[in-house]
Amino acid sequence: MIGALKPGDVVFYGYIPTRNSTIHHVGIYLGNGQMVNAARPGTRVRVDSGTSMSHYAGGARIL
Repeated sequence: MIGALKPGDVVFYGYIPTRNSTIHHVGIYLGNGQMVNAARPGTRVRVDSGTSMSHYAGGARIL
């Protein structure tokens, strides 16, 4: 759930969100619903909404 994330958490997106093997994208959560996102190789790193991509699969806190 995006609402439980804290700044610095890693967010994952997958084709089938309930299957880890389908993860296709990772971002870094900034807070206030925003994440650092580099959509594809060769594109600029930007700040996007955490819901700008479909198939949110979860988040993790790196300790």
